[in-house]
Amino acid sequence: MNTFGYIVRRLARTFGYKNEQERLVTARREGLLLNEAEYLLGQFAWKDAENIEELADEYWKILEVDGQLANLQTEIRGLENENERLASIHKGLEDEIAGDIATLVAEKTQKMQDSIALMHKAQNRRAGAEATRKKFDGLKTKHKVLSGQGGTRQELDAIAIAMRELKSVYNDDRQRLADITAKIREAEAAATAVEQRIVARREESRQKLAAMMSELGKSSNVVAQHSARIGALERTRRDLVFAVGTFLSRNSQSKDPSIRAVVRKHRGIVAKISVLQQSINYNRILSGRVE
Repeated sequence: MNTFGYIVRRLARTFGYKNEQERLVTARREGLLLNEAEYLLGQFAWKDAENIEELADEYWKILEVDGQLANLQTEIRGLENENERLASIHKGLEDEIAGDIATLVAEKTQKMQDSIALMHKAQNRRAGAEATRKKFDGLKTKHKVLSGQGGTRQELDAIAIAMRELKSVYNDDRQRLADITAKIREAEAAATAVEQRIVARREESRQKLAAMMSELGKSSNVVAQHSARIGALERTRRDLVFAVGTFLSRNSQSKDPSIRAVVRKHRGIVAKISVLQQSINYNRILSGRVE
């Protein structure tokens, strides 16, 4: 609100058109705008305030805060880069572990399949040997019976030859069965060994991944702490910058050459602040809060 607007509304108030609540709301809204404008003035002007004695503390504190912020942001970027590197290694390690375990599981599966196949062979060989033994026992009984009942030499010799052949076949089956049984034990031992390798690889992987996750967790905690510190520093910086802007705003008519130089350099925003201050004062008067 400019001076003309204030005069018009002042006259209207004299005749009973007060509208005090609207003026108060407007003053409050303009107060918020004034705060933002003074903050912007401080943000633009603080670097020029080194030689203003009243702002020396704020000037050097802002420089200190900016240095701390820059250091923390550099550290965070380094930590984030390291986190990305660790995450990439973690992912690669997971893929490598999955591939290794898949290979070991496939090897174990093959060993078990080999063992099952050998068991089928052993079962068939055992059944063959049992059938041969029964045939042998049958011929043995026949030979015994014929020997006691007058069987011919030719019959007995033929039976004896057949028994020897069956015995040879039986012994061969038994030997082959023993060989197959040994191979089954070897296959089962190999499958057990692979299973042990799987367990060991999983435990090794668990420890490696846990250690890496621990490093990631520690790094992430540091990033979180730094971020919280940055937030606190940024709030401190905002307060310092606002203090600079408020001081320059309140002392825009100062005769101090150092203050005048800074105000002159930023006269555009200073002029807008002056207009806002005038409007706020007029609205407060029209609201009845100030006479």
